[in-house]
Amino acid sequence: MRYQDQLIALTEKAGNDLFRSARAVPPDKITWQPLEQGRSILNLVQECAYFPLFISQILSGERDFANETVEEERAKRYAAELATGKTIEECQAAYDKNVPALLSAISNLTEEQLQTDLPLPFRPNKTHLLTELIWLPYWNMVYHLGQINYIQRLYGDHTMH
Repeated sequence: MRYQDQLIALTEKAGNDLFRSARAVPPDKITWQPLEQGRSILNLVQECAYFPLFISQILSGERDFANETVEEERAKRYAAELATGKTIEECQAAYDKNVPALLSAISNLTEEQLQTDLPLPFRPNKTHLLTELIWLPYWNMVYHLGQINYIQRLYGDHTMH
């Protein structure tokens, strides 16, 4: 199995796990923030729904950070993209729309391309090999799945979803 194919399978599984757990959350807890300062489950799922699009745009060359405006403007635009998913179902629909482009872009990467270095806007003084960069959506979903599971335990849900 190719490196890219293994990552695709893991990414698909992580997305399924993330949304399965998020759909198990009662409506009154979707926007609840632990200690009124933590991130809500909806906010975590919003990020996971739109992050695949962000990375696929990097891989396809649609987003060129060298030519984008200042970091603050980028952050505002990204926050506006995230806020368009108002429910878990809307986020799932956005994820289902966004993830195929990511998986296709990953699948089409050659071994030579995987060794390419790229800068990222949130770490401007460091470059990342594509072999690292393409794992970010998977890692992000697994990380946020753990946060969702932790929030579930905080409000008393001890079931594995």
